[in-house]
Amino acid sequence: MSAEYGPDPVLLEIDAYRARRGGLRDAAAIAKVVGAIAVVSLVAWLACRSGNAMGRIVLMLAEGFVLSGFLNLAHECLHRSLVSAKSVNAIIGNLAANVLFVNFTAYTDKHLKHHRCLATEEDTESASRFDTLRAYAGAMSGVGFLVSNLRLNVHLIAGGAPSYLATVRRKVRARNEARFIAAWLLAIAAATCAWPSALVTAYIGPVFFAYFWLMFFGLPEHYGCEPVQPRYLASRTMTTNGIVRFFMWNANFHTEHHRYPGAPAPLLARIGAHPNVGIHRESSYLKWHWRVCRDLIQRREHGATHG
Repeated sequence: MSAEYGPDPVLLEIDAYRARRGGLRDAAAIAKVVGAIAVVSLVAWLACRSGNAMGRIVLMLAEGFVLSGFLNLAHECLHRSLVSAKSVNAIIGNLAANVLFVNFTAYTDKHLKHHRCLATEEDTESASRFDTLRAYAGAMSGVGFLVSNLRLNVHLIAGGAPSYLATVRRKVRARNEARFIAAWLLAIAAATCAWPSALVTAYIGPVFFAYFWLMFFGLPEHYGCEPVQPRYLASRTMTTNGIVRFFMWNANFHTEHHRYPGAPAPLLARIGAHPNVGIHRESSYLKWHWRVCRDLIQRREHGATHG
């Protein structure tokens, strides 16, 4: 904002929040992380003990929901917004991402470039659209996203590196992390050979479901958004319930995040309610996905009629 109107009050609020952040707020953030891990562990335990196949699948889906929030936790850490200490952010971010086979170093550099280049040709997140309902359903499975993460780690181990890893130091760090993820995968594979039912129920199945949830909550962030000025408006904020906001670390406030990337997750709701922010909100995730499906169905019917 220009000097005529004074400094941006939201930036002042963010600076004040970060300045006041200390032991109690850091402890609360760590407690939330521990709580999320406890929920994952409890649901996994319940799923393993369930004698009902449908009940087990529902519990695996629920565990996957909470696990998907770990990527948003890693996102909070890469912006150094979880706690005060840089090293603690890095450690938690690495572990949260790696449990989903996401390379935290590569994810960090890719995401920060996404912020710099949003809605431009250099944007590191895809701006493509679906041509068919089948393509949408395939993407929503999350399998493509999971495979792309695994391929990236293989590419790094083989000596390659994506362009957004701009320095030798970052490439080396990402490569070492990819080796750690590979070792983790081998350990999971070995454990699965020994205890197949337990591992599939407690971890492998929920990770697959987590990738579905990642697509469900992540796709609306930019899908169908046209390049616009200011560029942060080429994103989408969603209205949702407190459970989703809690476990997804307020990731539904995505336009607010792009306008103020330094804002910690607890501030995003207050920023969205600020009178001078002026950000449109979609009414719900389910309605948004239904509109995408409806448009694809109508396009198919129109093509069948006029083809």
